[in-house]
Amino acid sequence: MSSRPGSDPLAPFEAGVTFLSAVVVVLLAITIPIALIGSGSIAGIGDSEACAAARPGVVPYGERDVPGHGDPIFVPGLHADASVSVHEVEVCDQAPSAAVKVAESAGRGAELALFAGFLLLARRLIRSARRDGLFTAQVAARTRTLGWFLLLGPLAAAALHATADGIVLSSAIHDVGWSTGLRTADVPLTLVVVGLGVLTVSRMMRRAVMLQDEADATI
Repeated sequence: MSSRPGSDPLAPFEAGVTFLSAVVVVLLAITIPIALIGSGSIAGIGDSEACAAARPGVVPYGERDVPGHGDPIFVPGLHADASVSVHEVEVCDQAPSAAVKVAESAGRGAELALFAGFLLLARRLIRSARRDGLFTAQVAARTRTLGWFLLLGPLAAAALHATADGIVLSSAIHDVGWSTGLRTADVPLTLVVVGLGVLTVSRMMRRAVMLQDEADATI
């Protein structure tokens, strides 16, 4: 494959992925040391408290004792024919143990790890395609790896985040177990569908490689 400027259509994609990877590395190199010394925070590192989000009903959420109001929250000036509801409750443990802080950071860092993993696998795939061509066994295999990562990675990240939330909630609320967070887990359906699509493309590529090999063998 020619390496002359402008002759490689995959070069801009590799440059973009490389740039994003560099940005992530630089941001982490700057923010993590700053968070560790107590200025700012990243993925919960640097915060003195540990917080988690839950839905009303999943965790105890009672009505306020406000005369004339039975709503869980009170909105001044709310019209008689209007209503208000809460979709998320943030609960914070202001004196968390080290284990709770580690759990919180792991949960918040799951999405960052997922993004970093995607960049790494995408860069490997693009570099392989530039070097060997699109329809090769190695490119098909790396496309398949990327597809499985996009399919299972978001599910694992969501489960880890939900479990971490449950650990924080159990440390802050009496009679609430760590598994409570799993009841509020959000399944990233978009990424799951994308992962399935990439796996389908990898199967098509493997089939194309097999057909090409058969065609070459008959010549």
